[in-house]
Amino acid sequence: MTEYKLKKTKIEEKVVGAYKKIEDGVVSGYKNIEENNKKLKELIQSKDSSFTGGKGDEGGWVPNITNDSALEIQAQACQEVGDELGIQIRPALDMAASELWDANEQKYVYAQDGIKRDTGDQIDFVKDIIDTYNMFYVEDPFDESDFDGFAQLTSKVGNKC
Repeated sequence: MTEYKLKKTKIEEKVVGAYKKIEDGVVSGYKNIEENNKKLKELIQSKDSSFTGGKGDEGGWVPNITNDSALEIQAQACQEVGDELGIQIRPALDMAASELWDANEQKYVYAQDGIKRDTGDQIDFVKDIIDTYNMFYVEDPFDESDFDGFAQLTSKVGNKC
């Protein structure tokens, strides 16, 4: 699963492969991560000429690209590596939205993009990410106390993610 935190562009290597037998997943899982990691680095370098390969505190790439570009790169890397290996690999996302939540404004603040979203807008935004990038899962798309947001998103996406 590739972790992608939307407060600042950061791509952390985590991919999800789909296997028919658990043995296949255990044996090839490491190779899938390595191949996807190489592909991510290659695609980041093609979008960010100043990228030096630097990583953040959790091991994620820290390129100077937009959130949309990072999501596109993540999905493209999963697709290309999955095609090369003959398996399905889907991206995953950790939004860490509690860090984006401004309790005073009652909005999710995406400072890098200059965008503020209320819960309804956040639901639509996350649903769009799931649909557009075929996300396997999205972790923490809302503030930890936003139970209504979680419930509404679940009812809109069902078991797609």
